[in-house]
Amino acid sequence: MLRTKQHTSIIYSILFLILLFVVFGCDQPSKHAKIDELKLSATQKYLFKLLDDYKSDYSSQQPELQNEIQNKYLRKLEHFLVDSLGRYIDSLTVTVDTVLQEGMMVTTKFHTRDIEFKYGMVFKDSMDSKTDSLYNFMINLKPKQEVTVNFIHLGSSELNKPDDKSVRTIRIFAYPSPLNFL
Repeated sequence: MLRTKQHTSIIYSILFLILLFVVFGCDQPSKHAKIDELKLSATQKYLFKLLDDYKSDYSSQQPELQNEIQNKYLRKLEHFLVDSLGRYIDSLTVTVDTVLQEGMMVTTKFHTRDIEFKYGMVFKDSMDSKTDSLYNFMINLKPKQEVTVNFIHLGSSELNKPDDKSVRTIRIFAYPSPLNFL
């Protein structure tokens, strides 16, 4: 009888430890996700909020009002981007989708969530050291690589319908540069 009580006590202790492991083990990914969110730049957080708000407002409206919502958020996106014309959209963590090199033209495409950055840039045969550094940076990017870069926005963007799965919701035409590129 004493052995049965000891076995039962051990079994309950093991079950309790397993329960603790499951409860606290399942909590870990959300902590990591929150830490990853904290690492995002203010710019990236702003773009994510703009995207989330747009998708939420768009989906909650009657179809006849969705174009008005799209125009409202396009103005917000354009207002944000006007401030970055010819300057950096700073410190965005993105995934490299493609790097295409055709002669001296390099086209790069990146994404973060449902936001795309794309640009094709033609380089000259003779480049100063800064331009050569940018060229080498761009051609050495690898698809599926996660990188934190700045983007130089040159004036064009798109805000697409969130339910159009053939294209990302936000598209910004900008080329990447390394964080230390001044």
